[in-house]
Amino acid sequence: MLCSDALRIAGLFSFAEEKSRCILHLYPFIEDKQNIQTVIQTIPFEQDRQRLRQQIEALPSQPSTAPSAPSAPPMTPQGYGIPQQPYGVPPQQPYGMPPQQGYGMPQQPMNENEFQQLLGVLRREAFADGKHSALSLALKAPSQFTSAQASQIANDFPFPEDKVRVLITLYPRVVDKTNFNSAIQVIPFDGDRQKVRAAIANL
Repeated sequence: MLCSDALRIAGLFSFAEEKSRCILHLYPFIEDKQNIQTVIQTIPFEQDRQRLRQQIEALPSQPSTAPSAPSAPPMTPQGYGIPQQPYGVPPQQPYGMPPQQGYGMPQQPMNENEFQQLLGVLRREAFADGKHSALSLALKAPSQFTSAQASQIANDFPFPEDKVRVLITLYPRVVDKTNFNSAIQVIPFDGDRQKVRAAIANL
């Protein structure tokens, strides 16, 4: 199943709670998970979208059985999806388990169409918390990036501490690590750039 299929199915429901339950049930069986934000955007209220992102992040990475009839999972509200890290301290396990090369990871970076969709989702989020949550959800898929793409993603975050966090998170997924110094240049202050270099030195 693709996100376009889930989008059509979710469109059959009128209310936000029904759409959320539908998307939550379908998510494990969607192949192009990096595009799930296009489906989530059909839910009209940001609070409901954030709640759904939280519930999706709590799901197992892969379905163990074929889909069954929806069982109306509970809609328990939670806070924002990403625990905030202290400024300058790299997250120990950013955005979930870091991908391991050769284990379910594609060998090519995200194609331009999918990447532009991801950028569009990030740019629609007005605040850093929403951007981090959206990026976290996108990274549940085994996507990889070029250094140039990592630079564009980090550049969408307004504050240096957010750029630092994002670049450290994306580095294990970058296919052209020899060019990553060009991505780091998006950070305006040399002290913050050094924090990224120190954090990725042993990755």
